[in-house]
Amino acid sequence: MKLKLLIFKIESNRYFSPRMAEKIRGYFGNLYKNDPLFHQHTEDRRLIYHYPRIQYKIIKGIPYIIGLTEGVDALKEKFIEIQQLVLDDKEYEVFQKSIKIEEVSFGTTEDQIQYRFLSPWYALNQDNYKKYLRTNLGTKRIMLLKRILIGNLLSLSKSLREVVTDEIIVGDMNAFEYTFNLDDIPVLGFKGTFQVNFDIPNYLGIGKSVSRGFGTVVKVENQKTRSK
Repeated sequence: MKLKLLIFKIESNRYFSPRMAEKIRGYFGNLYKNDPLFHQHTEDRRLIYHYPRIQYKIIKGIPYIIGLTEGVDALKEKFIEIQQLVLDDKEYEVFQKSIKIEEVSFGTTEDQIQYRFLSPWYALNQDNYKKYLRTNLGTKRIMLLKRILIGNLLSLSKSLREVVTDEIIVGDMNAFEYTFNLDDIPVLGFKGTFQVNFDIPNYLGIGKSVSRGFGTVVKVENQKTRSK
């Protein structure tokens, strides 16, 4: 499957911490209240439960906004308008901005591809969090995380109307715990690397709260390995 992907990079006179991705999401959501693609809510403020077509991220202190499928055209239309960011009543001048649109592959592959989390993977819901805590052995915890990762990819595929007919196989996974704050509440997440026979476009998020920048992955260059 081919997906249309847009990468919108914003360079300002400030360094942005990862937590500011949520504030940027709020800024764009308020700026474009009439377009639910920017904020994932209906007119009566109910959450829209599908994979976000627009995602806000901070990568190495720089804001990125990622659009895919219908989110591409929505972002492209607004590109010229964005001259500044206003976060917590502070103005951040946009010195430079760039936009890149491309078609990318998505779906199962013959090869195992290695990925790295750029931001914490918010993997655990209430139920599997309890399972994770009850599982003391590291190998069993990794097995649980692999199953969750497969579930994430299946849910993502369903949202993007991609039918997965081949088995998704997670190879090596080197995941370590990483605690982060979400709405000022400590949350257990994970960073590290993993291999899977699935093509995930760079900068897409997997897991929960991807619109706020969590679970962002990139391919590890020169690390494709032939499946046995």
